[in-house]
Amino acid sequence: MIREFKSLDGISTLKLEFSKVDLLGTENIKETLSDIIDGNIFYAKKDISVYVSNARQRESIDSRQRFSLNGKVYLLTEEKYKVTEMDEEAYSKVIHYTDGQEALVKGGRFDQDYELEVKDWDLFKPIDTPKKFSTITKNVYFKTPWGERVFAPKGSKICIEYAETRDFFIVTNSLFKVAYQKMGDTYKSFD
Repeated sequence: MIREFKSLDGISTLKLEFSKVDLLGTENIKETLSDIIDGNIFYAKKDISVYVSNARQRESIDSRQRFSLNGKVYLLTEEKYKVTEMDEEAYSKVIHYTDGQEALVKGGRFDQDYELEVKDWDLFKPIDTPKKFSTITKNVYFKTPWGERVFAPKGSKICIEYAETRDFFIVTNSLFKVAYQKMGDTYKSFD
C-alpha cells in the first residue's frame, strides 16, 4: 500500500510503500517480528518531563503523529484534535512535547501516569516502567486487536513487551526522541 505524507512545514510531500504484516493471525510471532525489526531488543520508558495545561473546550491541539526521514519531519496523521466539552469536564490535560507535538490525556488517566515535578512551570514527569522495544527496519502496517490500522515507518520503535498477547504499540522515531529514554543494555534475544 502506498501512502503520501505531507511535511510538517507543508512544503513537500513524500510517498512511501508499506507492507502489510499480520501480527494478530501469525502462529509464530517471534518469526514474524524478526522479519520487520533489527533484532536489537532494548528497554525504554517515557522519562522526559513535559509541560502540561488544562484542556479547554474548542481548543485545537496538535496531536498529529510525526516521523522524521532524511532530516525532514512528516505527518502520519493530518487532523488536529478539537477538545470537546466532555474532555474539559473530565479534567483532561494537554501534554506539550518539545517538538511541538501535543497529546490529550484524560483527567483520571493523567493522575495515574504523571507526577508534578516543578509546580511553578507546570512541569510533570511521566510515571512509567521500562518496556521492551525494537526498531522497525521497513515501512509496515498492521491491524491492532481493537481493529485500528497502524502505520509504522522505518525507524519507528515497536513495543514488544506484550508480544505474546499481540498487544503492540508504535512510537515514531520523532516522538521517541522527545519522550522516551533507553534503559540499560541492548540484547539480541526476545527472552
